[in-house]
Amino acid sequence: MKKILIPFFAVALLFSCSSNDDSSGSQSTCDSTIPFLLEGRVMNYEFNGSSGTSITVGSCDETGFSIDRITPLGNGIDIWRQNGGFLEADSNGNGDYWAKIYKINATLGESWTHTQADGDIVTHTVISVDSTITVPAGTFTCKVFSYENSGTANTSYVFWDDAVGNIKEDAGFILLELESYQE
Repeated sequence: MKKILIPFFAVALLFSCSSNDDSSGSQSTCDSTIPFLLEGRVMNYEFNGSSGTSITVGSCDETGFSIDRITPLGNGIDIWRQNGGFLEADSNGNGDYWAKIYKINATLGESWTHTQADGDIVTHTVISVDSTITVPAGTFTCKVFSYENSGTANTSYVFWDDAVGNIKEDAGFILLELESYQE
């Protein structure tokens, strides 16, 4: 029997892990061309209509940027880094497993995968590059990624603004929407 999928934000930042199968030794983990990957950045979200979910980008070291995560599903410290054209997240904060959660300059129809520690294959596919999305924080033009996990029964949709970051996620039964952000 297939599992129900927790939304991408929750999975990638809270529970999922992937093998690092696209390493790039030439880039420092603190050098990023991702506009929203900035120390001090705070992003507040509504989780199923309730406030109180946030991520705060902290300092960077040789592993990546420390991410303070507060959610109804659990709080913790994650690590984010740019690795080539990807934003990768390590949700256990140890720097040992990386999920490719965002791709810089992703194009319509493009896909990428990573393998989680549990062996499930996660596939992201760009299904739109110019969707207009309105959330409590405002109206944004987003790229939309479908997010499928080989161990789950449903598909999630993740909406990214290249300058702002994660705007919205919809897993059908869980909805995450950007409420506010500051740099």
